[in-house]
Amino acid sequence: MTARAIRLPAALVARVDQLLEQYELRALDAFLREPGAREALEHCDAIARVATYHTDLDLSESTRLNFLQRLLGLEADLNRTGPRHPTPFAAIVGSSWLSGPPKLKLIARLLDQADPNIASGMYRTSAIDAAVSSHAHEPRVLRALAGKATRDGWLNGLILALERHDQQPETFEAVLGWLTGDASGTGRRGLAAVHVAAVYCPPEVLTRILECTRDPAVVTSTAGEVGVREGVPPSGGLVPTVAYEAGLTAIELLDRVLELAAGTLTEFGKRLDPEDRSRRAASLERRSACRERLLAAGLVGRPVAPRVIPAFKPAIDALFRQLASLADLDPAAVQADLDRIRLSDLGPWSYFTAAVETLEQFFTHDAVLAWLPEGTLFRRLVAQQAFRGQDQRALATEGPAEDDHPLFRWVPIDDYPRAARVGLRQGNFIAADSDSGELHFLWSGPARKDGSVRTRVCRADFETFEALATSVEAFLTSQLDAALNTR
Repeated sequence: MTARAIRLPAALVARVDQLLEQYELRALDAFLREPGAREALEHCDAIARVATYHTDLDLSESTRLNFLQRLLGLEADLNRTGPRHPTPFAAIVGSSWLSGPPKLKLIARLLDQADPNIASGMYRTSAIDAAVSSHAHEPRVLRALAGKATRDGWLNGLILALERHDQQPETFEAVLGWLTGDASGTGRRGLAAVHVAAVYCPPEVLTRILECTRDPAVVTSTAGEVGVREGVPPSGGLVPTVAYEAGLTAIELLDRVLELAAGTLTEFGKRLDPEDRSRRAASLERRSACRERLLAAGLVGRPVAPRVIPAFKPAIDALFRQLASLADLDPAAVQADLDRIRLSDLGPWSYFTAAVETLEQFFTHDAVLAWLPEGTLFRRLVAQQAFRGQDQRALATEGPAEDDHPLFRWVPIDDYPRAARVGLRQGNFIAADSDSGELHFLWSGPARKDGSVRTRVCRADFETFEALATSVEAFLTSQLDAALNTR
């Protein structure tokens, strides 16, 4: 049953929240004597929350289990779905505090009334998914669910087990053992098992998946993204993703992942410690071996599209080569570093900032800095000191000053000239002076028919506003000229 869109009084919801924090059976029994109590507990996903939520109380497993059993005794719908939580049964299967014989006994008792294939919640999790993704490998739980697994439920569990193969290979072995048919279909995120094995697993695992896949050329059924952990910068950050559309074979998806992984290994090469570089290189070698297995299975990759050089790159690169020449350094070496930067999804300003990060060591040379006097804007930009401690998000927030400290000072946009406010509200600040309120920012116009966007570089303080350049390249060129003429 799907959760009904009903609205409960806030006081009643607060009572349920309090009950689920206390785990007191007498308080629960007292609440159940009130009108609407059972409906409120169901509406608030009480079983799923008790099964999965962390508590700061020092409670034994038996205390929590008794409370959960009392809720289950209310003739709860174990297959109830909703937008936030998995079904009550899936929540119990995925519970981290309940384990061993008590968990297995409870699952066995509930299984007749439950469907382990139903996905629910913000992550679309089924009971099979919960068992597969459990940090504690529980083969008996997996075996208990196997008898009621549909083909789709099994396929989604297999795909999840493949994604987690490096953490729990034994779970993959257990799920693969359920196989009674073909693994060619697509499951979660529109991917087939062969796609996931090619991207995340060793070549020997991919071989086993190919052996039980009638159609190795199965294609993705929807658009989505896969994460590439090896693409994370050395200093940390978000895991970059590779986008895919419907209609891609495993080798076509893998080629995109290989392009990203190889590009980041080259781009980050000088900044990786030996252990990290070795790990990333081994991962790239593993994926290349998977590609050979796919080729042997008859799959053919698409030709690699030639690298498209955006118009802004040559102009920005020329600035860095000019500095290298002035400082008696090798412009060709600088260009080689710049050519390692991945250009996908980069505009002129994001490319400039990526170049500054890539050439970080270049800008520590005294010979380079000698051509960029202190205080000039170009030096602040390449030294990554353009904000002088100011926070971009605070600059874009309208409101009164809440703290006189310059690091946290709010700069209400309405204090700036009216002509600047539309551009300021876009929030694309590139430099700021926290003392004078002077801001440099990008102002992007509406998209043209070809999808391109005209971006101006502007400057504003509390009294004046001016457009400095009609492109990022022109702005950077003028600022480097200004710095050189200041010497």
